[in-house]
Amino acid sequence: MNYNCLERMNRKATLIVLLIFVFTISLQIPGLLVYGDQSEYVWVLRDIEDYDAKEKTRNQNKESEGVWHIETNYSRGRFTQKRTYTGKTTSYPPYSDAVHGESMTFRAEWGSPPGIMKLGEKYPINFFLGLVEDNSSKYTTTAWAVTELNGVKLENSYVKLNIKTDYKAINETLILEPSEGTVEGQKLELTLLVSSHVGMKTVYVYEWMKASEASKVEPPAPYTPEPTETEQKSAPTREIDYE
Repeated sequence: MNYNCLERMNRKATLIVLLIFVFTISLQIPGLLVYGDQSEYVWVLRDIEDYDAKEKTRNQNKESEGVWHIETNYSRGRFTQKRTYTGKTTSYPPYSDAVHGESMTFRAEWGSPPGIMKLGEKYPINFFLGLVEDNSSKYTTTAWAVTELNGVKLENSYVKLNIKTDYKAINETLILEPSEGTVEGQKLELTLLVSSHVGMKTVYVYEWMKASEASKVEPPAPYTPEPTETEQKSAPTREIDYE
């Protein structure tokens, strides 16, 4: 009788110790009771949204015809914009002349984001913003860019290019460090945006899902520009033609 009692007590003590151990481990590893190993869930690229500003560019050129002409070139994460003065060459002493055909061109460019992001890992993305052509006399341009993860700016990602910065080219290595998803199917948006006289952006949409399902996901379709009407003639070349 005493032996049986002792055996039952030992079993209870062992069970209590085991429960305390499991509870302690669950506190030290968040999400263990919900997902098990965190590496079982990852952020997977599911869609890419393109905002190429073609329509805005056409409208802007119609409104400013005879004074300004804007040219934009869009590909995912790589945006180029050129603004040209199309008015007549005019002297403004003692200031610089306004010269027909003078222009400035800038480019914003990001490295390719990852197709899959794991929790606890960091993903670097190279970024550039700078002038690629400066044929200006009187008129200059400005631009700014930002990189956001679900509406939150990445560190060092909000930058400006203008006369105050002396148009110094910007090269940064931005770091993506996604937080844990809370529910399967949750979305995460990575936004690459540049704005000047017209704005352009690319939005990469990720989904929180089981890692075992990630390999079954088809990559997003490539960017295909929509058919548009014939563009206006190209901007004029710079020429001196004083009245």
